[in-house]
Amino acid sequence: RRGGHVDFSVGSMDLKRNIAITMAGRLSGMAFRLLSSVILARGLGPDGRGLLALMFLVPDLAITLGRLGFDQANAVYAGLDRAARRVMLWHSVLLALGVGAVTWVLALGFLTIGAPGLTALTTIPYWLYVLPLSLVPLKVLIDYWLALLRGMNQIVLLNLVETSVRVGSLLLT
Repeated sequence: RRGGHVDFSVGSMDLKRNIAITMAGRLSGMAFRLLSSVILARGLGPDGRGLLALMFLVPDLAITLGRLGFDQANAVYAGLDRAARRVMLWHSVLLALGVGAVTWVLALGFLTIGAPGLTALTTIPYWLYVLPLSLVPLKVLIDYWLALLRGMNQIVLLNLVETSVRVGSLLLT
């Protein structure tokens, strides 16, 4: 700060570069999501696309609940305390496996008893829920680790990982 004004000249090239990289990563992510949506819509048709979205509803809810806000805490603390980053990395592994496993069991239990209140969920074979639900602990862990990268301001690596995940999911469709 100089004279009550914020000086952006120091490190402004890093800021501009990070903004450009983030913008490119977000735009490529949007393009890959659009392309995979078109491929899925054409390949599955409206009914199949709806069933696929329904099949991922419970795992997405389990992932959201499984994060418990720790992904945001990781981002904050990774930026504040450099020394704690290694501990946070392993803490994330244990927490994601524990919370992810508990969330997975609860979601499977919910589906096993017939998904009370969500009768449409029972129209899909049970095994089609088990496969995406089995990835819940891994997805929670990935979200925790991406938050660590965000907190450490590793913009290039963060966008590279996110874009690679989008490309991988597009290739799987």
